[in-house]
Amino acid sequence: MAKLSFLDKLEMMAKGQARLAALSRTLPELSGLEIGDSIQAKPGRVVIAAELNGAPVIAKLVDGPGGMAEVERMEAALARRLPRMGSGPFRVPRPVHFAPEEGLAVIERVPGRRLQDLLAEADESARRVLLSRTAGWLGAYAEGSEKEVTFGVRFWAKNRAEAAATGRDAATRAVTDAIADRLAEQVPVLSDRIIRQALIHGDFTPLNMLMDETAVWGVDLSLVTHWPVVRDVATMLVFTSTAHPVPRPLWGVDPAALDALLSTGLLEGHPPGLLRFWAGVKLSMDLLSLSNSARRRGAALDMAEHWLADRSDFRDGP
Repeated sequence: MAKLSFLDKLEMMAKGQARLAALSRTLPELSGLEIGDSIQAKPGRVVIAAELNGAPVIAKLVDGPGGMAEVERMEAALARRLPRMGSGPFRVPRPVHFAPEEGLAVIERVPGRRLQDLLAEADESARRVLLSRTAGWLGAYAEGSEKEVTFGVRFWAKNRAEAAATGRDAATRAVTDAIADRLAEQVPVLSDRIIRQALIHGDFTPLNMLMDETAVWGVDLSLVTHWPVVRDVATMLVFTSTAHPVPRPLWGVDPAALDALLSTGLLEGHPPGLLRFWAGVKLSMDLLSLSNSARRRGAALDMAEHWLADRSDFRDGP
């Protein structure tokens, strides 16, 4: 998905605010809504800060034919976890109002700071604490929805080989081809292995996690289908390792981040090599994504170089 220009974002934000103002005049549940700044604009969606009867909220407007379904998924995801995660150390935002037919979701604006900003300021010790707490949130969110399945290693190896051909330039195609070849080598290693799936976050990155001294919140929740738990772990690991590179990575990832994410037992019982395999899948996806910035793409290329250069047996790692 192509990135929006600065002017396009401003236009989308202004239109989103105007649309939200119109909805607040027609939806009784939003009477008294005070609209603040637009805080995010992506193709097809705008996120706006507001207050409703003095309480801080976030309004998300989703356009297009899939808008209704996405809002319905957000409502279902929050309803499923709110009874257990409405309070305590691991939380989800409280719903305020959903209007699927309008592509509108309004939820509480949670306190705390974004994990991405906290990691940027953290030394190694603090980074471990932050990511251990984040892993604890994922464990709590997935709890109760787990099931064991056979890992589709052949599917993912083939999927990445086919995707490599879509690279926008020769360099990207060469790297993603090499990643696909390395993944294919692991088919005998991971074939017929049992893994855990769950109703996970689906976009488990530091941009979607907020925390303060008392709690961790996950936001932008809309996944209502089962996926491998390792997918979320790999997503967080690859994101943090490319956003905050370290001098001596382990097969491309930050060893401290790796230890922290595994410290709560998220992948306990999973076959060795599974996380390393999925990190390669995620790297390939990131390199082929048109929405990545030049800096993040460069960091992903550096990580891929380390991931490919480490020829140790996948069975020796997580």
